[in-house]
Amino acid sequence: MDAPPYGEFAKGVLADRDQLKKYFRRRMRWYRILRTIVIVATASVPVFAAIDVVPRWVLGALGAVAATAEGIQQLYQLRLSALNAMRTANDLEREWTAAFYGTGAYATAEDKYLLFVERAEQIRREADRLFLQGWQRDSLPAVEGSEPPAKA
Repeated sequence: MDAPPYGEFAKGVLADRDQLKKYFRRRMRWYRILRTIVIVATASVPVFAAIDVVPRWVLGALGAVAATAEGIQQLYQLRLSALNAMRTANDLEREWTAAFYGTGAYATAEDKYLLFVERAEQIRREADRLFLQGWQRDSLPAVEGSEPPAKA
C-alpha cells in the first residue's frame, strides 16, 4: 500500500486514521491506569481495615483516591471515546483499502473518487454524531441541532 489513490483527500483520510489510532491508544492507556487505581484502592480498604495499626485516615484516603479516579474516568468517558475512535479508524481504513484495490462497490462504480469521498465523509459524520451523543448523554442539555435522530 504505497501511494494512496485520489491524492490529497486520501492522504487526509489516512492521516485521520493514524490520529484516531493514537487517540485510541492514549485514551485506553489512561482508562486502564485509572481502572487499576480504582481496583487497587478499593481492594486495599478491607485489608487495611483489618490491620489495627493502620490509621482511619488511610482508609478514607484510599476511598477518596478510588472515587477521584473513577470520577475522572467517568468525566472524560475514556473507554467510550477510545472505542469510538478505533471504530472510526477501522472504518476509514476499510474504505480506503476497498477504494485502493477496487473491491466491493468500487469494482463497478463509474466515479470511484466521488464514491470514496462520499463514503469517507459519511464515516466522519457518524464519528461526529457518536462523539456528540457520548458527551450529551450524561451532561448538560443537548446543543440545538446536534441531537441524535429519534428511535422509531
